[in-house]
Amino acid sequence: MKKFLLLAVAMIFATANTFADYCEGSAPNSGGGNYYAINKIIAKVNGVEAFTWNSNGQNVQDASSTCSMEIQAGDVITFVMSSITGENGLHSSWAQTVMFFDWNQNQDWTDSGEKYTLFDSPGSPQVDKEFTVTVPTSFSWTSTELKFRMNSGEAPQYNSYGDATPCQALSRGLIATFKATKPNVILTERTIKFQVSPADAGTLTNYEETSTATISSTATAKAGYSFVNWTLNGVEVSTAATIGDNTEGNKTYVANFQKDPKLDRTGWTVTASTEEASGEGAGNGVASCIVDGDLNSFWHSKWQGGEAGYPHWFMIDMKSSKSFDAFEYVSRGSGTNSDGENNGNIVNYQIYVSETEINPNSLPTAVATGTFSYNGSRNHKVELGKSVKGRYVMLYTTGQSANGKVNASCSEFYLYSSSFTVSVSSADPTMGSAYIGTEGTTSVACSSDGTETATLTAVPAAGYEFVNWTLNGTEVSTDAVYTTTAVTETRAYVANFKYKPVDPREVKVTSNDTSKGYATIISPATSESSVVTGEMVIVKAVAANDDNVFVNWTINGVEVSTSATYTYVGAEAATIKANFATRFTITINQISGGTLTVKQGSTTLSSGDRVGEGTTLTISAKGSGANWVKSILVNGENIMTTEQAESYTTTVKVISSTTISAIYGTPKVILTYEYSGNGYIEVWSSDSYNEGDEDTYPVTPAGSKYNMWDEVDGDLCIFVFPGSPLLSLTINGEAQDLNSDLAEYGDIYIEAPTEPVHIVATFDGQGDGVEDAEAEKSAIYAVAGGIVVEAAEATTVEVYTIAGTLAKSQVVSGVATIAMEKGVYIVKVADKVAKVVVK
Repeated sequence: MKKFLLLAVAMIFATANTFADYCEGSAPNSGGGNYYAINKIIAKVNGVEAFTWNSNGQNVQDASSTCSMEIQAGDVITFVMSSITGENGLHSSWAQTVMFFDWNQNQDWTDSGEKYTLFDSPGSPQVDKEFTVTVPTSFSWTSTELKFRMNSGEAPQYNSYGDATPCQALSRGLIATFKATKPNVILTERTIKFQVSPADAGTLTNYEETSTATISSTATAKAGYSFVNWTLNGVEVSTAATIGDNTEGNKTYVANFQKDPKLDRTGWTVTASTEEASGEGAGNGVASCIVDGDLNSFWHSKWQGGEAGYPHWFMIDMKSSKSFDAFEYVSRGSGTNSDGENNGNIVNYQIYVSETEINPNSLPTAVATGTFSYNGSRNHKVELGKSVKGRYVMLYTTGQSANGKVNASCSEFYLYSSSFTVSVSSADPTMGSAYIGTEGTTSVACSSDGTETATLTAVPAAGYEFVNWTLNGTEVSTDAVYTTTAVTETRAYVANFKYKPVDPREVKVTSNDTSKGYATIISPATSESSVVTGEMVIVKAVAANDDNVFVNWTINGVEVSTSATYTYVGAEAATIKANFATRFTITINQISGGTLTVKQGSTTLSSGDRVGEGTTLTISAKGSGANWVKSILVNGENIMTTEQAESYTTTVKVISSTTISAIYGTPKVILTYEYSGNGYIEVWSSDSYNEGDEDTYPVTPAGSKYNMWDEVDGDLCIFVFPGSPLLSLTINGEAQDLNSDLAEYGDIYIEAPTEPVHIVATFDGQGDGVEDAEAEKSAIYAVAGGIVVEAAEATTVEVYTIAGTLAKSQVVSGVATIAMEKGVYIVKVADKVAKVVVK
């Protein structure tokens, strides 16, 4: 066909210069494709195959549209990887292969913890080698997808580009980009709350939400604090600032913060023994540089007119008394043997602290003395081993500097105040809970100066009462609300509770079906099914056999527990019913062509597992390679509501032993299209013409015309008939270039699509309609090299490209030929609009 070669060349060029959106605009180093790289990957999630990727030799590939996996925190991803095995595996021994995961979904693969080295000069052929990557437990979905990337090629010692980087291909290597998405979790409506601990330490983007979708919140620390983690029921669940919940049930997450140990230096002033006000650079040499936050500025003892001799010192006025237990001296440089940035590096030091201004001629007792060593670092942090307090702090030095000079300098000086942690817990969470300050807060940081206290609160659950607080097993208070003594060390308090006796009442146990299981009272000890007592009553449910399962306990039809052992502490008489259900076997048939996953809640089932009657299962099927899901069979019945899909998720309630399978196959190529505005499109199976038609326009394509919902078997050609400029045309969501193939030939060619095709054309919507200009039948027609227009009187003729750009405007009176390049054009003459093809 007339344009196949041109289109093929254009597609090759476009593909070779297509990059994942995370690295748009970057470029590979040298070529070579996959010559020295991994050329096949089988990816599995928790042992279930997600996709198979085979390299096509190009050195930059975006496979994210076909190679995708569903992941969540804690999942184990396995990659089975192979390099080229030709030439006896020669080049595989050169390979380095690195995976980059954008865990925080910020479109930057270079963040810490996102790089995994799989191969690094292995020295032998690599075929079907397995590597695992575990999704961080702190991972949570904040977007709909994340990209991950493989960079593979020559090992560092063999190429001139060094280690693999996420956005730059190696010499004779390749980059391939894949995609991960969050699982399609079907949730019932639940309420998620988010809290801050301590209450004034930070802010949240969301404090409470009720939804069936993922619910998230982002924690931001206030000045003087830093974010630590998120906890749920006192257990750490994430160290990322943003947390998302896509699990069942109401719950409360707590964002925990700690005091920033580095003291705020706002308002501090500095004086010094000497300073060099005329120092090089803006302000360099003056004492205030010590607390200006700029590592490139520095204080230096006077050097103009002769250097001042020892001792040297600088004194900081913090404007109020503060406690600290460590200091940090940041030197100008990290070495000792040269001038320049190392000039004035202090060696011997004394630290003085006072509530009043310190007299360098009458020094108090030093709180610390020592020497700074220079081993490649500018930062010299010293722990004092105790907390000291004062308004003024002086660093005093005698003797030569590290490079043998009689001067002194300092880039920055910091003070630190560490903190002690106070935490609370309940000895038995079923009996009661505990918090510090605000509900949900289970730990706080207290200053190490020994002046702070913490207020603890114990809340007994219904039927229980508070007993005492213990610290290291020793009782410290019997008050439910207790303010600690001054905190001088890290402490962990425990709240203790006990059952609160009630007036005697009758408690009975029963089973919903004694053939499936029975219930018994285990405390107080009795062989009867009822007891009269004022104490707590503990009951136990026992399934009759493995074919049955305990479901829950109910009182008056209301669920009170799903644990087989339940403690009743109510004051009212009650009949507690144990509910059982038959356990049915779930058979999962894994058929080649895709993956089938069956879950009970968040638990993935294996074939042969058994679940209770009435359990809701979530079934997800996904085709691999070019396959789509054709049907999902539950006990032989197809439960899909669509004819086919790339992936499909649904639910089913178990009422008997259940067999689940999925059928995969090559998708039917169904054509759908839509257009809006003043124009329309037609889709044909060919863009070639019947012999003898080439010299006239329009011509009828030699193929067949497709209608909506037709099944396609072969090539497609899209013809555009605009009454107004065509604004956009997309195929399966991908925008087409209106100024290339369409402008040249008037149609767009698609070679034998393998998946359903959906076309959307949008026209401007302003115009007078369009007709096809036919030679000798119209006042507007095409000739070789131009367009002929006949006009009875002087008329302005406008010629537009098919994309709507004005190409030429000319006044015509009588018959005129407007010279035009080869292409397809829209011609407007007064109220007449026509489409012509110049050949």
